[in-house]
Amino acid sequence: MAFPIGPAFVAFSVAAATAGGELLLTQFRNTVFTVWRSRPFLTFITIYGVIAGLVMCALQVVYGATSLAFRGGYVIPVYLAAILLGLALKMVLDLKLTSAQIGSEQIPIGLKTLVLAFESPLIASMRWAEFNGVQRYIGRFAARHTDVAKVKELIRANVPAKLEANVTDAFLTRLERADSTPKAIALYLEFGGRDSVERVFGESPSQSRSVGQLPRLVDASPAPQTEG
Repeated sequence: MAFPIGPAFVAFSVAAATAGGELLLTQFRNTVFTVWRSRPFLTFITIYGVIAGLVMCALQVVYGATSLAFRGGYVIPVYLAAILLGLALKMVLDLKLTSAQIGSEQIPIGLKTLVLAFESPLIASMRWAEFNGVQRYIGRFAARHTDVAKVKELIRANVPAKLEANVTDAFLTRLERADSTPKAIALYLEFGGRDSVERVFGESPSQSRSVGQLPRLVDASPAPQTEG
């Protein structure tokens, strides 16, 4: 039975975007730039996209190529079904029926068990990509700021006062344990993001001309001559 591949492509795209967006927002919120183009992340979203595309193809074969007709007279346009499938796939695959204690770990039993088989190694690889990307990014800042005590002082002075107290206290506790400027700046990047790091540890006005600053003008007009 022939059917259009458009719905499968829609399901692929929505599922990949949903799974990838959720992962980046929950685990790599302030370090997205180190991960989103990495091979493990692209593999991660491709797997979810392929699963959604295959499920969509199967639904079209069973229920109809242009609209999905279910028992009871329910008919869903195939493209709407593709969007709903892409949005719901990650949530469905994360379902677990129960969990089993194996050693010191709780292992989920259900579809989540199958998901962990590919998710866990890929996320571990993404953590390495994040670590290496962060170290490359903060290297230029750490090279200019070598005094860890002054770095911590700068960071403490640039934490918003309106944040929840428990969030700020947890961050400052981790900051106090940092024993080098790269570690302290990396923590600040994770906590406050790139804008905060670049504002606090970027080039000072004396090192880099600020935007809109006009160059000093030199008066090139000849000096008046006196009559002798």
